[in-house]
Amino acid sequence: MESEDTTFTGVVGFIVHGINGQMLIPLLAVILLIISFFAKIPGGAKWAGLILLLVVIQVLLGLFSSGIPQLAILHGANALALFAAAVYAGRRVGAHSQVPAEPQNA
Repeated sequence: MESEDTTFTGVVGFIVHGINGQMLIPLLAVILLIISFFAKIPGGAKWAGLILLLVVIQVLLGLFSSGIPQLAILHGANALALFAAAVYAGRRVGAHSQVPAEPQNA
């Protein structure tokens, strides 16, 4: 990538990863934070804020890891933490929104 040699077959994947990571995912994290204030899920705004914080850290690690290669391992570890936080927040919403089944009169 740094030599601008585009003969590498996976170069498009790096481009898509960069665009998604720097534009799309941060936008979705901000939208999640905004929606969390209206969702009435206990602790939802806290978890959405944590996800936004982890996304900001992820973007910064991605940007600075080209100059400091040792940050690349933190980029991967933070990605796992971000995934775990998003799954946990999603499961909290699912657990909160479950409606008990009404008994059927036979």
